Parts: sequence; structure tokens; C-alpha cells
Amino acid sequence: MSGESESAGHVRSWDTHTMPWEIRHIDELDGDLAAKPLIEDPDTGMSVMKMKYFAGFTNEWHTHNCAHGMYVLDGILKTHAGSFGPGSFVWFPEGSEMGTYGGRDWPTWR
Repeated sequence: MSGESESAGHVRSWDTHTMPWEIRHIDELDGDLAAKPLIEDPDTGMSVMKMKYFAGFTNEWHTHNCAHGMYVLDGILKTHAGSFGPGSFVWFPEGSEMGTYGGRDWPTWR
């Protein structure tokens, strides 16, 4: 992948500052997100990517069939469970129902 380097022992690293953003249309959201894919394992479905949520982005209530985490690099991630700033790592358990803030108050965790 672009921006990737590899050394002995299969240690991999990416310079995400030099990688181009890919714009991905998400049909379920009828919107676009910017992404820099890093790791994708077709055998397990596991993936790691750097994502950019554009200002004002809203994600309605939804459920993921797998757990996932978000590391906030810049700005504020506002979710139904609270607001999280740079340096926060936010974990969403498998099967949990979630939403991201888009200008309205969210109810408590479901």
C-alpha cells in the first residue's frame, strides 16, 4: 500500500502524512468519508484505517457485527456515550448500538 515500509521480521509501518486520502461513498449513510486504508485481512475481515469525518458528519443509530475502536487525532468525536478529544481511544463493543453526534443530543448507551 502507498506510504508503507517493511523491515525484517514483518514489522510494518505507514507514513500516513504522505498517503493520499481515498474518498469512500457509504451507501448506508448516503455520504462520503475520507480514508487511508492500512491493513485489510480478507480471511478475518479485520481492517485498520485512518478515517476523516468531515465537520457536521452525522451517523444515525446503527449496529456493528464486530467490535471497533477509534483513536481521536484531532477535533472532537461526539457520540451517544459522550465527547472525546485528541488522544482519546474510544472502544465500541461487538453488537452495541451506537451513533455519532450531528447537532442533537443522544440518549444514553443502549
